Amino acid sequence: MPTILDLSGGAIKFVISDGQHSHQQKIHVAPFNPSTGQYSASFEDGEAGTNDTAGLWIAKVSEILDPAYSITYVGAFLVVAGTISPIPSPVPAPSPSTRPGVGTGADPSSAAELTITAHDDAGNLVKYVFGGLAGNAFLPNSKLAGNGFRSGTTGLDDLINYILGTDHTGAALDNALRSHAGGNVQGPYSATWTLNKKWRRKYNLT
Repeated sequence: MPTILDLSGGAIKFVISDGQHSHQQKIHVAPFNPSTGQYSASFEDGEAGTNDTAGLWIAKVSEILDPAYSITYVGAFLVVAGTISPIPSPVPAPSPSTRPGVGTGADPSSAAELTITAHDDAGNLVKYVFGGLAGNAFLPNSKLAGNGFRSGTTGLDDLINYILGTDHTGAALDNALRSHAGGNVQGPYSATWTLNKKWRRKYNLT
C-alpha cells in the first residue's frame, strides 16, 4: 500500500461557476512534496510549487471566461498508482485563489464548451475542457489544430502555448503540467467548440 509520501505525481482541481452553472476541472502536474507543495524538479517558467501552477492556470483560463463566471482553486492532490489521494494538510494556495472572467464579446450559451487536446511525449492523449466561455472565446462548430505554438500572447493563444510548454515564438518554456500518465504535454493540439449536451440537459439550457 503506497504511503502519502509517494511522489508519483499530482493533480490540482478547480471549479468554473457563475453561481448556477458549475464545471469541475482537473489538471495533472509533476510530483510535489505533500507537506510544502514544492515540486521535486525545476521548470523554465519559474513554477516552484503547486500554488504557482494554480495561479498561472487561474490567470490564463480567466482570459477566456465570461465575466459572469469565475475560476476558483479547490486544492492540490497526490496521484498515487493512478488514484487521486487527498493531502492531510493543505499546501499553500495561489493568491488570488479565485478570479472572474475577463473575456469579452456577446454571451454565448451557458452550455458552450471548449475542448483542447494535446499529447504527452509517450503519445497519450491529454484533454482539457472549459465551460463559462466569453463570446470572443466561443467559435461554434469550429476547430483549431496545429503541430506547434500559437503566435498570440493573450487569451486562447496564451493558454494553448502554456499547455504545450512553449511561448509565442515557439521557444520551449517547460512547466509543471503533465498528462494523466505523468508525461510532458506537447503538440499536436486541437481546440474544438460545441454545445455540451449533458450541460444542456442538467441546466435546461437552449
